[in-house]
This record gives sequence, structure tokens and C-alpha cells, in this order.
Amino acid sequence: MFDDLGTPEVADYLRANKFPADIKVRHGDSGGIVTADLYRKVRRWCVPILKLRYKQTPNQAVQGTDVLAFRFRQTPQVIAVPEVKTRATRKRALGTEAYDSLEKVLGRLVASNEPAYAHSAHRLAHHDPHHLLWPP
Repeated sequence: MFDDLGTPEVADYLRANKFPADIKVRHGDSGGIVTADLYRKVRRWCVPILKLRYKQTPNQAVQGTDVLAFRFRQTPQVIAVPEVKTRATRKRALGTEAYDSLEKVLGRLVASNEPAYAHSAHRLAHHDPHHLLWPP
């Protein structure tokens, strides 16, 4: 896209620094993007952290919760913590793998998402649930 817009230097930078060459990481990143967009744009949930903003190494997955989404307009309010597994082929053990990963994530959920909780609490205190985006 950036090549087509006449900014090849941006395209080269993104290829070299942000897009993973490792196909497993690329699939994982893509699955996280699609899932976060599904919650934000289709289901209209609040997704305070877009994980890929914090990607520092192209061929390494960003650690922590794949997607953290809130549904404030529902009673009771709901938090979704889906575990995203994106593969190019079908694998029978994928459900077990996702369950095991989610169990680990839930065990460290509070510590790994403390900045999101603080930011969300601040926004809620100011009655602004429609603009919960991280970073502020």
C-alpha cells in the first residue's frame, strides 16, 4: 500500500521492522488483528489495547493477552479474553492448545494488563466508556 502511495521508504521500514518473516508469527499477528477488529468494529466492544502497537521485534510475538475486550453497556458488564490461534492448516489438537494457552494467560491476566485496567478505571471515573483507547 505504501509503495502504491509513493512512499517506498515507509514500506521498506515496515517490511524490515514490523512485518514478521516467520510465517507462524505472521499468522498469529493476523489472527490477533482480525479478532480485535471483530470485537471493536463489528461487536462494538471496547478494546483498550491494540497489542501490535507495542511490537518491537518483527519475528517475535507480543507477549500477553491476545485481545482484551470490555462490554460496558451490558448488565452485568462483561470482559472477553479470547485466545487467538491462527493456522494455515487444520489441526485436531488446536482446541487443547488454545485452552492451555488461555489458562496460562488468565493466571497472569491482572499483572500483564495493569496499565489497561488503570486507564479503563480512569475513563470510567470520568463517565467516558465510548472512548476507551490505549494509549490515552
